[in-house]
Amino acid sequence: MNVTLYRLLNNSAKAWWYHAKLRREGDCKEARKRERQSILSDCAALRQAYYWSVGRGGFSVHCRRHENATYTVSHCSGIDAPLIQACIMRGIPGHDSNPVTDFRALLRAPMVSDRPDKPREGDKPYGSFSFAPVEYVQSYYGSIGATLYHATT
Repeated sequence: MNVTLYRLLNNSAKAWWYHAKLRREGDCKEARKRERQSILSDCAALRQAYYWSVGRGGFSVHCRRHENATYTVSHCSGIDAPLIQACIMRGIPGHDSNPVTDFRALLRAPMVSDRPDKPREGDKPYGSFSFAPVEYVQSYYGSIGATLYHATT
């Protein structure tokens, strides 16, 4: 799987317009340096990822550096984005809400807790603009028709 994952991230890095431009201009060393930085950045996000989601506006990968520090990697790509495909390959739970047609249900969906091991107790019952555990978020999206990957429930 590591070779397949590397191949996926490497092809993604090589496809960036600026890297391709550097190669066309003959600066292959600089292009490869930037491609490696891109691959390492994606690998760091993959190591720290605990949940991902794809919707009509793009994708988000939720990552945790350590117990009290989280961050999100977002992009306006869909389920075919290399980082999302890598998350699926690694078995990280997530959902694709593109099949959902009930937009009101989407608006009522809770957000993924920034502390997956310790959700905020004051947010119950979970609804829009509240933070919920990954299991709850994934079961909610499953109940409204989203495609689930590596379900935790």
